Amino acid sequence: MNLGTLETEDKSTGMKIRPITQDQQRNSLQQKRQKMIPQAILYDRESLYEEVINAKQINNNLQRENQALHTKIKMMDEELQRMVRATPISEQVINPMESFYQDSKPTKQHLIMDLKKQLRRLQEESIKKDQQIQFLQKSTKAMKIKELEIELLSYQQEAQRLKALIGMKFNDSDDDLLRLRADYKLLEDELKQLKVKCKEFESKATMYYNEKLKKDKLNQYLKNQIENLKFKDPEYKKQNKITENEQQLKSDIDQKQVQIDTLISSLKAKDAQYAELDKRMKELEREQQQIIDQLERERQQLREQCNSLKEEVSMQSGRRRTVQNNSFLENKLEILPEGPEIIDQKKKLLPCVTKDDVNLICKQIKFKLKAMKVPFEKIDNFIHGDVHSVIRIEELNEMLQDEPFLLNEVDSLKVARYLIEDNDDRFVEFSLLTEGLIARAKSILKNLIGKYTLLEKNEEDQLFLEIAIVLSKYRNSLEDFILRSKKKQELCTIEDLEEALKFVEQTFNSTQYEFLLLKNYELTQELININYKKIFELFYVDPSIQQKTKSESDLPKEQGKKQSNGDVLQNKDAQQELIQQQQRKQKEEEEQRRLWQLQQEQERQRQQELEKEEEEQRRLEQQWKEEEEERKRQEEEQRIKQENEAKRQKQLEEMKKQEEQENHRRQQEQQRQQELLRKQKEEEERQRKLKEEEEERRLQEEQLEKQKLEEEQNRLEQEYEQQAEYEQNEQEDNAEEYNDQQFEQQQSEQQNSVPQNKSQKDYEDEDFEQ
Repeated sequence: MNLGTLETEDKSTGMKIRPITQDQQRNSLQQKRQKMIPQAILYDRESLYEEVINAKQINNNLQRENQALHTKIKMMDEELQRMVRATPISEQVINPMESFYQDSKPTKQHLIMDLKKQLRRLQEESIKKDQQIQFLQKSTKAMKIKELEIELLSYQQEAQRLKALIGMKFNDSDDDLLRLRADYKLLEDELKQLKVKCKEFESKATMYYNEKLKKDKLNQYLKNQIENLKFKDPEYKKQNKITENEQQLKSDIDQKQVQIDTLISSLKAKDAQYAELDKRMKELEREQQQIIDQLERERQQLREQCNSLKEEVSMQSGRRRTVQNNSFLENKLEILPEGPEIIDQKKKLLPCVTKDDVNLICKQIKFKLKAMKVPFEKIDNFIHGDVHSVIRIEELNEMLQDEPFLLNEVDSLKVARYLIEDNDDRFVEFSLLTEGLIARAKSILKNLIGKYTLLEKNEEDQLFLEIAIVLSKYRNSLEDFILRSKKKQELCTIEDLEEALKFVEQTFNSTQYEFLLLKNYELTQELININYKKIFELFYVDPSIQQKTKSESDLPKEQGKKQSNGDVLQNKDAQQELIQQQQRKQKEEEEQRRLWQLQQEQERQRQQELEKEEEEQRRLEQQWKEEEEERKRQEEEQRIKQENEAKRQKQLEEMKKQEEQENHRRQQEQQRQQELLRKQKEEEERQRKLKEEEEERRLQEEQLEKQKLEEEQNRLEQEYEQQAEYEQNEQEDNAEEYNDQQFEQQQSEQQNSVPQNKSQKDYEDEDFEQ
């Protein structure tokens, strides 16, 4: 057998068997390896290392299977040879169809020839099998070596490629570093240039700043010179004096006009008040006359009854007399009307007046005072009395009904109660005789009204003009918006007006809104609702009128001065007339007051006479009053007991409710604590599970590492074992080849030593034994 070409030669037939050569195997393996190895590996080293380990494990498994197959083939060959040697060849085996050909029996020579052919064929088959086994053994070893060589070459190529990549990356990083250094140098140069420019700009800025200071000083100096020249100029001084005098005259005129308006309004109010007082005086005189007549009649009746009682005293017992007197007194008390003093002394339990009840009233007072041009500081002057003295609700009520407050009876009583009474409790004992400090009432009233400032004439004109311009310009759109949002055709709120102004992208400030509400109150006496149609009519300004006012403002100053002087004279005359009217009214008031005092004196004398006559009656009434008071006291005690019982039951119910609430709160707290404990336990359990999982994962990783180490160790041991087996197999193969060669030499020597004249029968026996 030629190892270079792997050709086998059959000695009997002389035929050559040409298997696959090693070069062909190497080329095929290289092609397969090139197909398996990618051109550009994009995996990391760890994944490639794991793949190499897996491939080695697969290779080891295949080697073990190959070794097992080799051993199995050897055992089968040995068994085949043993069976061939042990089994005799019978005639039936040689010629199994003998029964079918009994008539034509072959001769002995033909049988020998057939056996020789069969023996030769079997020998050829066994030789072929041996050659195949040897070839397979040798080819697996060669293939293994070639595969390892190819794998080594591929690893070397991959290592060279990786080295080249690493070198390229290092080169790239060096290039980047050089480029960054160059950029850094360029940036440093730019920074230096910018610093130089910055210094230049700073120097220029300081220079410009110094120049600006010089110019400012020069301007200030020139201004001072101009002012000095103005003050030195006599015409300028005259002009300043004229303007100051004009302003002072205007302010005086405005103040006088305000005083005139207040006096006129106060005179009107006093006239109305005097008319009401006259009506009330007449009604009181009529009622007083009726009461006097009734009392005269009752006095006459009482005298007659007293005379009749004196006659019956001797006839009746004291007890019966007292009973009759009591019954008489009861009837008398039912008939007699209660006097004004008794009515005033009775107290009623009423709910207290809150701040919400008087807010709207005080807002109305504020608008009245502003409309009457009453300063905020002079509100104290309208509540008469010393600061440290006290005042009754009745007196304060009358003051609030007078000017400048002019409240009705209900509103004035509410405000007076709020200023005097203690508003901490829900219910208070109401009496017109309740007293309070005047200082406290004044401070509370000021706080309720709120601080305000009166506007000057020019400020009012400016506000009027600003509001009028906006409302006149957007009147149609504002009316359409309000009509769409409100069902009422003429009234709206301040919020509706604000939304309408926002719709036309206009707004008013707080002073403008307050001025608008003041004008609305003067027109409609309303605080909440606004009659927007009247407001629009009031604040309507025609463009032609605006132009006219502008043209009038451009008239010469001399005409303005003359007109202002004429207005001043007219205002002075009007003021004198008003003062005279006021003096006449004061005289009339004094006369009426004197008459009223005389009437009061006469009334007082009549009351004293009636008191003297009724003194006896009061003595008799005192006994009945005591009994009535005792009865009321008992009823009051019973009522107090019932109220205490009801309060006690209410307190018990409240305590029960509180206990239930406390129990409920405790239960909720316990549930919350249980929930927290449960969550805490769950968190601990989760942490514990995480720790266990972490521990298991760590153990698994350790086990995997151990398994990897064990597999690596087993792999190395298997490689050592395979190498040992490989060497042993090579030795055995060499020994078998040597034995085969020795056996062939012996056979050839024996064949040469056999004599030529040997019989055919002996030759057949030898062949059979061989």
